[in-house]
Amino acid sequence: MYPRKSLFGLILLVSALLVIGSTGPASAGMGGPDDFGYVWIDSDEPGGPTYSWVDITGRGTQIYMSDDDNEPLTMPFGFNFYGNNFSGQMRVCSNGWVSFTSTSTAYSNYGLPSSNAPENLLAAFWDDLNPSTGGQIWWFGNSDSLIVSFIGVPHYYQTGANTFQIILTADDGIHYQFNSMSDPLNECTVGIQNDDKTIGLQVAYDESYVHNQLAIDILLPEVMLFCDNLSPQFCQGKKFYFMVTVNNRTGGNISGTLTFSGYASYGCDPANLLVAMGRNKTYPAGTTQEYYMLKVPNSAAPGQYSASIGGSLSGSDVFCCMNTDIIDCVPWRIGDNTEWELVQADRPEAILPTVTELHQNYPNPFNANTNISFDLAVAGNVSLNVYDITGRLVVTLLDGHKDAGNHVVVWDASSVSSGVYFYKLTAGDYTATKSMNLLK
Repeated sequence: MYPRKSLFGLILLVSALLVIGSTGPASAGMGGPDDFGYVWIDSDEPGGPTYSWVDITGRGTQIYMSDDDNEPLTMPFGFNFYGNNFSGQMRVCSNGWVSFTSTSTAYSNYGLPSSNAPENLLAAFWDDLNPSTGGQIWWFGNSDSLIVSFIGVPHYYQTGANTFQIILTADDGIHYQFNSMSDPLNECTVGIQNDDKTIGLQVAYDESYVHNQLAIDILLPEVMLFCDNLSPQFCQGKKFYFMVTVNNRTGGNISGTLTFSGYASYGCDPANLLVAMGRNKTYPAGTTQEYYMLKVPNSAAPGQYSASIGGSLSGSDVFCCMNTDIIDCVPWRIGDNTEWELVQADRPEAILPTVTELHQNYPNPFNANTNISFDLAVAGNVSLNVYDITGRLVVTLLDGHKDAGNHVVVWDASSVSSGVYFYKLTAGDYTATKSMNLLK
């Protein structure tokens, strides 16, 4: 009944999403993945779904709902959502959303994920709607599709009329379609949320995104690759640390060649390619995490860089990109790497500092700007403060959570006078203080 997305289109979507990242406005036309792996794409985006309204009035069943109402309906098939299998009944709320479990009648919308939003949520147009003053709500189900349609339902204050539908398919597909919508359109939430309200995929929140004849597909790709930058900054001639996570939901092994590349700019621009190294990889079903260090030659001058992992795993194209900075460090902290080399570590500890340590700032003495670097053996809350010679606090450079790894903070001292200053790092039980000299 509802056209399903081709594997080729899904591969293009995943590759594009991992280039643009998981955040950004709905105007991008695609987004995700969320922390479970769901992604979305709309009909305005090349390769997106085709808008094709499914009329179920007359052959479906009308649900008579009052304002702020929640009613059950029968599911014609089981549905897997965020790793949980649901069957039997689901719930429809008059305020533009459905849930597999929630009996809430919430009309005040929130961004997703949110502890204030219903659990197991599918929000096509979560807003304060009032079907008791106009419009109709219908549902229809067979072995292929379950459809809930809001037909001409006005906003609470009886303004306008909104016609949209939620379509679930037996292959665990989620589809929203918007036929005819009316202002205000910037007071709604579009997206999904899991059972414990900690993971959600937000398509739009309080923005003018929805329009007439728009379709949205929400998908869970079988193969996805993510990369995490463990070295946002590192010294010239040192190593760039990162983690690769592969989610394999095919039920069997996947294999192929992944290319690890480095670029002399942010954004993994092929025009600025510096190095590319291929590796043959095989991943079992489930989630696999790998830790790597990329040795960077000291001929790579301080500046903006990026690294990518891309390729094909059993026919699924994957790609991710990480930005990093090579910085100028004190001479004894500059590395001696002369060639590019990729090394895989068996465990994360092998590529992370073994002790927490505060290093001498560089340059020192300095005029206006200096780099303060430190290593964290374990993640935790960190504070980095600068004091003058009398012990007065001059500035707080850091105060919050930091991951384990190497960190660099730049202090812009252009607004303070020349003199001796002290910087103090506190990380758990570790405390260290060093002095530095500002000369103007």
